[in-house]
Amino acid sequence: MNLYLCASFYKLLIFHIYISMNYRSLTTSEIKALQEQGCAAKDWADIQVADPFIVSQVSNVRFTGKVYLGTNVTLDNIRNLGTSGDTTFANGIEVSVLKEDGGLEVVLYDGLTSMEAAFEVIEARKEPELVAKLHEKARKYAAGIRSDGSIIEAGCFVSDVREIKDVHLGPNTKVVGAVRLVDVSVVSLPDAPSFIGDGCILEHVIILSDSKVEDAVQMDNSFVGQGCHIGRLYSSANSLFFANCFFENGEACAYFAGPYSVSHHKATLMIGCMTSFFNAGSVSNQSNHSYKTGPNKYGQLQRGCKLGSSSYVYWPMQVGVFSTVIGHHTGHEDFRDLPFSLITEDGNGKTIVVPGQNLGSVGTRRDANKWPRRDKRSNIEGARRDRINFTLFNPYSIGYIMRGMKILRKLKNTGETDFQGGVINPRHIRRGLDRYQQAIDMYVGQQLQVLENLGILGQEPGEAGTGDWADYGGMLVPRKELLEALREGKSFEDLHPLLPEFEYNWLAAHFDITEKESLIEGGKSAAETWNAALDADGEMDIVACNIDL
Repeated sequence: MNLYLCASFYKLLIFHIYISMNYRSLTTSEIKALQEQGCAAKDWADIQVADPFIVSQVSNVRFTGKVYLGTNVTLDNIRNLGTSGDTTFANGIEVSVLKEDGGLEVVLYDGLTSMEAAFEVIEARKEPELVAKLHEKARKYAAGIRSDGSIIEAGCFVSDVREIKDVHLGPNTKVVGAVRLVDVSVVSLPDAPSFIGDGCILEHVIILSDSKVEDAVQMDNSFVGQGCHIGRLYSSANSLFFANCFFENGEACAYFAGPYSVSHHKATLMIGCMTSFFNAGSVSNQSNHSYKTGPNKYGQLQRGCKLGSSSYVYWPMQVGVFSTVIGHHTGHEDFRDLPFSLITEDGNGKTIVVPGQNLGSVGTRRDANKWPRRDKRSNIEGARRDRINFTLFNPYSIGYIMRGMKILRKLKNTGETDFQGGVINPRHIRRGLDRYQQAIDMYVGQQLQVLENLGILGQEPGEAGTGDWADYGGMLVPRKELLEALREGKSFEDLHPLLPEFEYNWLAAHFDITEKESLIEGGKSAAETWNAALDADGEMDIVACNIDL
């Protein structure tokens, strides 16, 4: 079982037992020393400490409720540290993502993964009973960890904070200069601590290990996954940020930021949408409100998408994997079946689609290669929580490419250029077909080689995994098999070891793989041609940047 998930379910139960056995009240001499060091308390009996308690490391703290202090804790200059008397540290709260006025809620808890959260949103209408079970699991967990005091575990360093109330700070958490932390969990690991910095205001927030939240960030009803950076005045409400997200300067509301979502710029708004492996250009934003029935519009930018600078999207709209959106779009288009596309506009506000354009961009290859290297999560065995598939070509993306080819062939045969409110130039239809076929050739050849190396290729293909695959927060799984597993009481983790076999079955079901050697060689040839074209694209970009000053 995943070490992190196991710890999340049992750590606070064990901790409460540990409190009763190993925490004690302050001695008279310790209270006197704390008073001499500028500390005060409504009731000194509310302060429970673990041995060894180093009294010299606690100064200028006003205790206003029950607090449990672990070993080697440093507290300095805290105006208000206490509890409301009954807290679950943000566990069990509902976050209304995407649909701001409710209906697609995710229930937060310490063990939440990107996969579970994405499932709760994507399957809310199709599988309400399974989603309800996940919600109930989170609520039961929250009820089981309800506490009468704030918890500051071993090795924490907290300094220059105005207010801390109803918090659980995991081992070695560092909080310096924050304004207010109310109803907050920081789920650090001893060797993977998290940091909260100057000017931050956090209310009803859970933060996981290896993450930094600093520089006057304001967050409410939010979740921050592992290896994230949130800084420079960023603000969020009712939003989720999963592994390795990086956000500065802008604003998020009802936003599901899957792994590797990024926004650096001021005046960039992310609202009512779901992304992953995503980059937001400066001043890009979306609208989820038609000023009629409330802020209930939402959409999805599938994995690998980009929003160009000053781009605008009016939800609902769906954008396919590894596509780029430039300009303003208000037509509520659905371009999921045209992946790797450039979506732009003409001078009259008409949406123009260039299918497969991003398969000819060196940036797509660069993105696929850079993400595994930029994983900021500590490489502690079993501790990385979100199961992330980094591959560019897989049953999920190739499935969309296959659907895209059917659409383009139909348009080519009929001579039509309109699709879902967008316009596709006939020349772009022909080029899109060529690029999609090249991607399929590369995928089939490369995946056959991978499966051969795993020793799977020689076995008889089965039926499991041959249907549509889905992207649940970065993890790619066959939807049918996942639903069956969840109904049987299993989890995403249980399916993870089976994915190579499922992918083999999918490959065999959709392609003739009897000529294995020929297909592998064909994949290599297609990859060489593709890489040569991308190298040339990169060279042109570099030349364009060489400007004499």
